[in-house]
Amino acid sequence: MTFFCSNMSIHAQKSALDYLNNAPKPPVSQCACTKPIYVKYESALESYCDKIQADIDARESKATKNELTGDAAEEYKHLLEKIINETQIPALKFYCLDVVCDEYPELLNNSERRTVAGDLQTSASITQKRINSLLHKSTEKENQDWAKETKMAQEEYCSIMADKYKAVLEEDRAIIISLIPQYQRMGELEYSGSSEAFEIPLLNAVKVYLSQYALRYYCGNLEIKY
Repeated sequence: MTFFCSNMSIHAQKSALDYLNNAPKPPVSQCACTKPIYVKYESALESYCDKIQADIDARESKATKNELTGDAAEEYKHLLEKIINETQIPALKFYCLDVVCDEYPELLNNSERRTVAGDLQTSASITQKRINSLLHKSTEKENQDWAKETKMAQEEYCSIMADKYKAVLEEDRAIIISLIPQYQRMGELEYSGSSEAFEIPLLNAVKVYLSQYALRYYCGNLEIKY
């Protein structure tokens, strides 16, 4: 029996999940990363996100954007509210980790908060000493103790915070995946003329997630964070 497939596309179009699953992976662990390694990885993710945006633009060019009214507008509003409510949870947790807040004790307990706050204070204090020395505002000179104290603070901070930032990133990713039906329905309401456009809201969500991934993954590393 002979099958004729001349009308089939040779290259299947990438889905949003394909982009999410095949994004460039972190090259080294959080605490082992250096600034040059981070910059190179961030650049790779930026280029990857540019490809996603190009795909979004191509899909939009083939579709018509609908003017939503009545029941369609109301449904779209409810879908958007659900997405915002769900996706703001990891955003708030990232902020909490950044400012060492006490609102998520299951994420950062009292003992950990005291430790990392002390590490941040040590790092900031030594940075200020270096600035004062360079500007001749202080007679205190750079010494080996400053470097030693900075390294100890950075290592302690990263040993606590690296896994926490990673956990929230994974939670963020899981939420995006759980909301695929809502993103898909938003696309169906928003676009017509090409079913490829239905995935645009999800593609945008994936692009935003990946555009912030490098910094959030390495936020436990003070050398990268500041």
